[in-house]
Amino acid sequence: MWLEITSNCQLECSHCYASSGPGQGHGIVSADQWMQTLTEAAIAGVQQVQFIGGEPTSHPALSPLITHARQLGLRVEVFSNLFSIREHVWQALTQPGVSLATSYYSVGGEVHDQITHRAGSYGRTRANIAEAARRGIPLRVGIIRLSEDQGIDAAVEELVSIGVHRSAIGVDDQRGVGRGRGTEACVTEDELCGKCADGVLAIMPDGTVQPCVFSRDARFKVGNIAADSLTSVLNGERLHRIREDLTSFFLQRGSIGIDCPPAEPTGIQNCGPACSPACAPQGNCNPIVNPPPCNPIAGHPPRPEPPTRPPGPVCGPYSGR
Repeated sequence: MWLEITSNCQLECSHCYASSGPGQGHGIVSADQWMQTLTEAAIAGVQQVQFIGGEPTSHPALSPLITHARQLGLRVEVFSNLFSIREHVWQALTQPGVSLATSYYSVGGEVHDQITHRAGSYGRTRANIAEAARRGIPLRVGIIRLSEDQGIDAAVEELVSIGVHRSAIGVDDQRGVGRGRGTEACVTEDELCGKCADGVLAIMPDGTVQPCVFSRDARFKVGNIAADSLTSVLNGERLHRIREDLTSFFLQRGSIGIDCPPAEPTGIQNCGPACSPACAPQGNCNPIVNPPPCNPIAGHPPRPEPPTRPPGPVCGPYSGR
């Protein structure tokens, strides 16, 4: 389950699927409502949550939310731009069962900062990637392919040089959702990986519940935790109907059950439209669980893990934000 706890972000990336940016606020869901939603999620059988946004580290309740999720036995991933991390957030991220994910674009600030629309973002993100590695926090990095001259191979080598395990680096394409949609009229379903019809769910800053963070059109809305409990949404007829509709579409497209293609000779998993935007905290295209292909969280210093982990990849969060 994704918890998109804020629309606020220091960056304004040209391809951001959530169209987040500076000054957009944290939405209307209170910290207590997020806490209650986590509790209901654990009772319902959710095994992993991803805090995302916007920039989740900008939300004042992120640290207690992480702690609460871990107390409930949920595995946690925080998807951050790593632009600015306060010490109490670093402390929360070092808890057992917590991992970190971020996006990267190029070697050097010129291209990276053009994509994020924030001068200095390259240097700050790079430094905090190195800091996460130094602290032994499990980290995966997604490189989003936005242009032919982006220098992706060089970016991979730079990430490895500052402590990111090669198997924890993924490469993906821009998705036509949010600002990534551009001026083209595209069908949202065509941008989905085909695995968001079951087993995953996303909640937006206004409480809206969607099948995943990419199927965010109003027509996919299945409920709202600001008005109803998560339990009632999970048991509701609309969620089942929307999932049936998506399953039917994916079957016609022939994309259900498609896994990621083999890794390239470089060892970097190259996930195309068939398997990404990975649909979230469960790891198919963009890592979360060790060590299957397209799931780069392997190779980190040993840390205590939660007692239960589901076998193999299911569907992992998209790394293009």
